[in-house]
Amino acid sequence: MPDNEGDSQIDFESEVVPEQSDVVYEVEELLATFVQQRPPLWDSRLPLSRRSKTVRDGLWLEIFKEFSEQFSIEFLQRKWRNMRDTFIKVKGEVESYIPSGSATKKRKKVWKYYEIMCFLKDSIIPRKTSYSGFEVLSPTALKNCSSPSTSVEKTGNSEPAAESDRRKATGKKNVDQAILSMIDSIPANKPCPAQPLQTVNPICLRISDLLDKMSQREKTLLEIKLLSQAYEGSKEFL
Repeated sequence: MPDNEGDSQIDFESEVVPEQSDVVYEVEELLATFVQQRPPLWDSRLPLSRRSKTVRDGLWLEIFKEFSEQFSIEFLQRKWRNMRDTFIKVKGEVESYIPSGSATKKRKKVWKYYEIMCFLKDSIIPRKTSYSGFEVLSPTALKNCSSPSTSVEKTGNSEPAAESDRRKATGKKNVDQAILSMIDSIPANKPCPAQPLQTVNPICLRISDLLDKMSQREKTLLEIKLLSQAYEGSKEFL
């Protein structure tokens, strides 16, 4: 690619491969072309369903076959990552703003794959840049920030603090009243009818008094005997 001319243009030196540079250039240029033809490998704006791992693995297999299986898939993927990272770095340097009057930077040649990698521009999220000590936000970041004039206007039109507190107190009072009304509307539980008291046979009370005066062993034996006799006598009524 011919070198750019003129002081207003920015060029960056490309890496020079001493031997077989033409072959390497051809491989990397073809790789960029093959990847560009397969957006799921580079366009993060696509839905996840269109760039799942299964889809991407299949596309890399296609590229592997495009090179007549001369290079492994791992080699091609690693080379592509290096090319992408280099493009992002060079893109930031090319698009960086140089204020007038500042020291002139040493001009270098543009990275030789820069032009064929420019299809990545729209898919790369802009980053914050620095200019003359001030932070310059990307258009996306600016869209998410409110301007100072808007903030001042909102502050100037805001209602007094006392009025705001009064509205909050009124709203809380209305909520409390609504809750109390809901509680009052709940039907009260009907009281359970009292169970009739069961009368105890006086003989049982007398036996209980006698048992309390006996030792534990005698009382236990007598209780067993009484229960056995009571059971035998009540069989015909059970």
